[in-house]
Amino acid sequence: MNYCHHIGIFTNHPEKLMEFYTGPLGFQESGTKEVPQNIMETIFHVPSPCRLTKLRKGQVILEVFSHPDFDFNKENPQSSGYNHWALVVEDKMSFLQMAQRKGVELVRADQEKGEVWFIKDPDGNLIEIYERRDKK
Repeated sequence: MNYCHHIGIFTNHPEKLMEFYTGPLGFQESGTKEVPQNIMETIFHVPSPCRLTKLRKGQVILEVFSHPDFDFNKENPQSSGYNHWALVVEDKMSFLQMAQRKGVELVRADQEKGEVWFIKDPDGNLIEIYERRDKK
């Protein structure tokens, strides 16, 4: 069985992201460590050590990379943010209504098979909202 183990996010605004993911989305912080410069350069082409904070919710793990003196968007555009990831919820419309009440930006895309909904985090990264299909 294939599944997503974790998603890495590079941010220039770690406080805003932590507040977003631990607030409206209910993630819990599960550890912080420093990733040395040589590893950051080898893997991500980022010439700086970075702080890595892990956030967990159920089986989903987010790895948030940040550094107070490094601007990911300006200095290394290839390493900034991510494209999107999907979050499975029990009731999509209830979740979207709750998110909207909390000031989260919603994005709707119409496809041939129906509408697809995304929310945006404070850096503008997209999170696709899936409704759990195997409900009992």
